[in-house]
Amino acid sequence: DADLDRLANVGTEFHRIMHEYLDSLIAEGSWGDPERLIDMVRDGDPALQPDLNFCAKLTAPRIRIYPTSHLGHERQAAYRLEHFGPRGEDVLLTCRADLLSWGDEEGELRITDWKTGWKKSGHEFQAAFYAVVHWRAIEGVTSVKWCPFYCRFGSWGRPYEFQESDLEEAEAT
Repeated sequence: DADLDRLANVGTEFHRIMHEYLDSLIAEGSWGDPERLIDMVRDGDPALQPDLNFCAKLTAPRIRIYPTSHLGHERQAAYRLEHFGPRGEDVLLTCRADLLSWGDEEGELRITDWKTGWKKSGHEFQAAFYAVVHWRAIEGVTSVKWCPFYCRFGSWGRPYEFQESDLEEAEAT
């Protein structure tokens, strides 16, 4: 019964606006500006306004960007599995992190993922996939923390943490 196209469109538009918002913060060296995000959402698709505005009001006060640890946002990463295809061809695994930064520990990578739907579970595969691709794509990564931010709830979810042995196991599966 749910309008799944609308939900997908809200997610796409919110991710686009978050990308622009983070670009503006980086350009001026700011850590965060909740009012700016809310204003940017008002300039988004009018048909999606109630949902976008709802997400922005809950997200804006909780998101900060730290220029010293920021690696990118909407940044594409790729990892090639050589001779892994059904006929021995290479397979390229790619993904794009919503927000990518160094974590608190040396070699720790933090991947933030905006979740604009109502679902708060079932992200195990995505977390492991993103962790492995970024672990292999970025030199010096020894652990990965994949952190969902539930925009419709204004809250962080339980992070998925991967140490090197976890990453090796996830890669093997």
